[in-house]
Amino acid sequence: MLALILSVAPQAGTPPTFADSFYVGSQAKLVENQGGYKTADNAICCSFGSAACKVQQQSAGNDVHEQVSQNRTRIDGGRGSIVSWYGKVNKQMAVVPGAQANSTHKWACLQYCPIQGGFEPTLQIGDGKNPRVQDLGQTTVMQPKSIGGLNATCEHYKYVERLVIIPMSQNDFYVDQSTTPPTPFYKHLLLEPFGRKLGIATTYFLDYKPMDTSDFFDVDMDPKLCKLGSQCQQSEMAEMTTIGASERFFGRTLLDAAVHAAATRSASEAILVDADPPPPPNITFGGDFTAGEEMLYLINQGGVSGMGRQPADVCCVSDASQCQVQLQHSKGTRYFDLTNQRSRFDDDLAGSAMIDDYKLHKSYSVVSNATGDFCTEYCPIDPQDTMRPYDPFSPFDPIHDLGPTTIDGRPAEHYQWKEKVIHIITMSTTDFYADISDPKKAVPLMMSENLEPLGRHIGTNNRTWTNWTVGAPPAAKFAVSGLDTCPMAKNCRSSQMMAHYLRSRHMHTFARNMPDPTV
Repeated sequence: MLALILSVAPQAGTPPTFADSFYVGSQAKLVENQGGYKTADNAICCSFGSAACKVQQQSAGNDVHEQVSQNRTRIDGGRGSIVSWYGKVNKQMAVVPGAQANSTHKWACLQYCPIQGGFEPTLQIGDGKNPRVQDLGQTTVMQPKSIGGLNATCEHYKYVERLVIIPMSQNDFYVDQSTTPPTPFYKHLLLEPFGRKLGIATTYFLDYKPMDTSDFFDVDMDPKLCKLGSQCQQSEMAEMTTIGASERFFGRTLLDAAVHAAATRSASEAILVDADPPPPPNITFGGDFTAGEEMLYLINQGGVSGMGRQPADVCCVSDASQCQVQLQHSKGTRYFDLTNQRSRFDDDLAGSAMIDDYKLHKSYSVVSNATGDFCTEYCPIDPQDTMRPYDPFSPFDPIHDLGPTTIDGRPAEHYQWKEKVIHIITMSTTDFYADISDPKKAVPLMMSENLEPLGRHIGTNNRTWTNWTVGAPPAAKFAVSGLDTCPMAKNCRSSQMMAHYLRSRHMHTFARNMPDPTV
């Protein structure tokens, strides 16, 4: 009898191995924080004054059934039932009871997305190489009151995932070893690649039961029923499954999600716009100019204001089940050299500059040192994106003149247009204000875009201009060393570059850099 007990309960320093087939309830929370700050109430906020910030928070309670030897996990939660089946199947499937699909199987697949990579067990401690796992001894862990408030004295195991010798993430797993077999209790994942803290994921485990879960994977995968999903790149199935299981996937950025429709529209303008849109207002803004320019792009789904350091800061509160905030803020000087087909923006917030050269079809990232400006990297500009006289109006949507008003005490004309797809679905509404006292030398003052795809407000894109001065910008602003040897950037699809493409109306470049939704 003693030998049996020793074979089940691991000795100190040896992580337990959990059942091959089991059920466990999970309450998981993901918090991604890039550039945000934490308040005393554990809210995470994006500062209005920051150049870039992204905060994402999601929580979900799920039922997890898994068979490790069969490389498959099933998650049942508020958004449905999802089966992730690796190995020879390599599909992530939305399933329903077989009877609903006239199937003789217990479950039927209605839609799937391809998945790649290896299967990662939900309850594995470390990466399977146990000698690299540290046993830090016993500690007491209390689960939240919202899921029962259980507490247990747990063995604390720590595992650091490294790239050669560089720490990338830290996993802390807490196991109640007073039970037979040992019970998974709590898991904490810190993502900190190259010393940069990106976020955390926590999972509390409930009602762990080793059991045969084969019936939960009796899935009809007949191709006549199980269709390839149309949006697998941003699949909610992947997001939900990861919340319940590996927690390593933090989802598609809100910036990309919010502007995805813009790229789709740009690639399909011929069928989505009026064949003969009405002419825009008969005003021009001149050719070359220099102006102060400030842009604030804010995506807010579930965030709140008024609880951060400044009233305008947007925060995700600690108990939010789903919250996503993304902010891109730039403020500086625009040098628009239409004559020489080039433009430069000096961003005072980021402490850097960007030069778009339309003759060479390159966007250069520029920084300064004691000897002057030099190029650090560049991203290609699609040849179809050309430099034209400044024109803020949409060439595809009717422009409505709403009459005179004032902006900061300055007389202004108010224009408005709505971006629509298939002629009826509003994606955004833009209000533009300009001083048109001289229609041949109009001066833009402010533009405010309300992002409202399918009637759902998700954010704003505001831009203001000051000290608008017509005339050739200083040539010295384009005297940058190292342009000939400047290397191509490794990530021209970063959120910063995608925002730059949109800001500069590089719609073909933007569309080319969007991930392929069929991959």
